[in-house]
Amino acid sequence: MNSIKDEELAIEKCLNSSDASISRDIDLLIYTLREGYAGSIGLDPSEFKELLNQVNLLREEQDNEVLYSSLKEIFTNIKDNHLKIWKNYAERSIGSVSPKLYEVGRNIADEEEVVVRRIEDGNYNLIGLSHFPMPNSELWKSFLIDIESNLINSEFTIIDFRGNGGGNDYYGYKMAELFYGQDFCHPINSQLVLNTALVKLVQSNTFYKRNEEYFNKFRFEFNNFNTSLGRELRHSSGTDVTKVGRNCYNKPIYILIDNDCKSSGESTALCFEDHPQIHYVGQATNGCIEFGNVGIIVLPYSKLCIQISTHKNIFRDNRKFEKVGIQPNIKCEPGQDALDIAIQDYRNKKAFS
Repeated sequence: MNSIKDEELAIEKCLNSSDASISRDIDLLIYTLREGYAGSIGLDPSEFKELLNQVNLLREEQDNEVLYSSLKEIFTNIKDNHLKIWKNYAERSIGSVSPKLYEVGRNIADEEEVVVRRIEDGNYNLIGLSHFPMPNSELWKSFLIDIESNLINSEFTIIDFRGNGGGNDYYGYKMAELFYGQDFCHPINSQLVLNTALVKLVQSNTFYKRNEEYFNKFRFEFNNFNTSLGRELRHSSGTDVTKVGRNCYNKPIYILIDNDCKSSGESTALCFEDHPQIHYVGQATNGCIEFGNVGIIVLPYSKLCIQISTHKNIFRDNRKFEKVGIQPNIKCEPGQDALDIAIQDYRNKKAFS
C-alpha cells in the first residue's frame, strides 16, 4: 500500500521533471491507471495489461492531436464507458456532455433538471430527472415531499430518465424507497472500491470550481489518507430480491429511458427492477454503470484531461451490463415519444381491465 508521501513523490516526479514531454505524460498516465483507476482491480487482468501496453506504445509520439486521437481509440475499446478523454480541462467542464439524440423525446425536466408534477387530467404523477444534482443542491428541497403527497390516490406514475447522463443518485434511491414503501434490494449488490490516496486526489479534481463542499471533502481525505484499510475494499449487500409489502405503491410505474440515459440515470432506473408493476419504455440505455465514481487528471505537457473510474459495480446475477444497458419492456421506434407511448399503454390496459 502506497502512503500519501509515496503518492506525492511519484506525482511530483512526473510533474516537475525537466524533461517536459509526452513521454512524461505517459509516465503520469500509466501511474494513474495503476494507482487510481478501478480497472486495475475490476477489469479482466489481461484487458488491463493490454491497456497499459497500448498506452505505453505512445511514449514516442510527438503530436498532441495524434496522442489525443490514439488514447481516445484505446479507451473506446475498454469495457468501461466512464473512461474518457478531452483535449483540455475547459473542454471537459464546458462540453463534457455529448449532444443528445432525443430519439424518443426530450426529458420533461430538460434544463430544470428536477421536476415533480401531478397531472390532474389523467390522474397520474409525472417525475422528470434530466440530471442528478449534488445532494446539497436546492433543487432537492421539496422533491421527496412532493412525490409522497402526489402518490396518494393517483392511478399510475411516469418517471422520465431520458437523456439523464448521471450525477449523484442519492435522491434517486430515496425516491425508490417511497415507491417500495420500505428498503429495497438493488440489482447491484456488491462494489469493489480502489482505496488509494491518489483516488481521493483525482476525485477532488472532479469538483474543482464546481462544488466547494465536495472538493474540500476529498482533499481532506487525500491529506489525511488512512493506509490501514487496504488497497481494495468490497461492500456487499447480499443477493436477495426485494420482497414487497403492503406499503408498496402497487400501481403501474413507467420508466422512460433512452441511449442517452447513463451512469446514475441507469443506477436509479435499476432501483425499480424488483417492483411488481414496473415498465421500462423507450430504448436501451447506454450501459455505463459497471464502473463509476469518477476522478480526473490533467496531463501537464499535452494538457489532455483524463477521466477514470474509482470503483467497480457487480450485479447480484453477474450480468454483463457495460455497453449493453437496460432493455425496455415497451420499445419505441426513433421519432416516437416514449411519454405518449407510456400514457397510451396505460389507457389501453385500463380499457381492457
